Amino acid sequence: MEVTGLLVLPFEVENTEDWRFRVLVAGEGFPAKLLNFIARLGDQQLQGVSVDADGTGFSGYLVERPVTGSRLFVRASGFEEIDTGMTLSSPDA
Repeated sequence: MEVTGLLVLPFEVENTEDWRFRVLVAGEGFPAKLLNFIARLGDQQLQGVSVDADGTGFSGYLVERPVTGSRLFVRASGFEEIDTGMTLSSPDA
């Protein structure tokens, strides 16, 4: 799994969750059928994570604004957590 881009956007659509930010991650090698795929940005675990069908990334949601410099980590069931090396340069970028 390789991450090539990270984008955090305000989530402006009404939702039944407390989601306030949408996280979009671009890359390659994200199998769509991974069980229990978990991602976190800094100390916040992404909620509602969905892997793109073609494996070129994933998206999820956060309740709180992430801190600049937060690192992105991913983990799939049965595997160790991976530090993707990607950090958030700005919560609005």
